[in-house]
Amino acid sequence: MEKPRKREVLEGGRLLGVLARVDPEVYEAIKAEAEESGVPPHEVLIKIAKNYFLFQRVEQANLSVQQLMLAWDILERMLRFSMWLHASLATTFFSEMTEAYGKLIDERVKQHLKTIEETAGKEKGSEVAKRLMDVLVPVLEGFLQEMMRSVLKVGGVKVPGLKVPVNLEVAGESGSS
Repeated sequence: MEKPRKREVLEGGRLLGVLARVDPEVYEAIKAEAEESGVPPHEVLIKIAKNYFLFQRVEQANLSVQQLMLAWDILERMLRFSMWLHASLATTFFSEMTEAYGKLIDERVKQHLKTIEETAGKEKGSEVAKRLMDVLVPVLEGFLQEMMRSVLKVGGVKVPGLKVPVNLEVAGESGSS
């Protein structure tokens, strides 16, 4: 909340002074509310004015309490749907992205293994595949954990720690973490 400007405070004080002279009982009620809520008296006046104009608009629209409650219910349902939609899109995005990264990594590893097998033979290729898996799996795990944290954070979910299991298969070998 930004600090009220000096001019606003002075004008609010002047208005409160007039109110204290014209109707001391209302002034005391505003002062008591300000002390109870811990806000300056001019902010209590602003809140009262906003509520007054809101009630005026409701009355002018000829809304019954039942209609007003129905409008709030509709708004609540729309907000819930919006949150569900956001979570669904985030889940789909995360799923598609991890699948694409998995395919990309698998493709690169296969290309690298093919090159190694052509130059050094199959025995050395499977040894290199194991070393590649030892290096790639922790990197991929960390990446997936950070992506999941980011997606959940955007969705408003606080996640202290998350470990995503990863299984990769490369040229008939499997590595897991």
